[in-house]
Amino acid sequence: IKMPDMDGFDVCRRIKANGDTRHIPIIFISALNNIDDKINAFKAGAVDYVTKPFQGEEVLARVNIHILIQDIQKRLAREISQKVKTEKALQKSYEDIEAKIKERTAEIEILKNRLEKENVYLQEEIRTTLNFRETIGQNKKLIKILKQLELVAPAQTTVLILGETGTGKELIVRALHDLSK
Repeated sequence: IKMPDMDGFDVCRRIKANGDTRHIPIIFISALNNIDDKINAFKAGAVDYVTKPFQGEEVLARVNIHILIQDIQKRLAREISQKVKTEKALQKSYEDIEAKIKERTAEIEILKNRLEKENVYLQEEIRTTLNFRETIGQNKKLIKILKQLELVAPAQTTVLILGETGTGKELIVRALHDLSK
């Protein structure tokens, strides 16, 4: 820690201030075992502090542990970077899918509106062609009844329709009602 031009704390600070060297783990080895010196070393950026006299095996174990920690940190940084890239790709895919869903929804809405208009048009065509949208058939008696309905419909009068169950009275009443509008 004690050196002629600058102390070990300053050297450590400079190493940690440099972007190219800040990743290097620094272990202080010193005869100074004062708690303030140890705290200053850690504040300067040291990862460990060993006091003299030291055991070679202990220093080697500490160096190996810090190498392992640095390797783990590098691996975690790579994994985080990969996960960030994956997340960005997923977000882009999500946004693309959302845009396609909006586009398709708009297309479906346009088609729905077109179909509704065509449905109205076709119903009007059927009504105009047949005059009676719910009655189907070309039976002579039915055609005769429908022609009579066309004559009675414009009149402002009450009409009584008689017949047995299941003979189509409701269809005739609807046709009469539609014609009277």
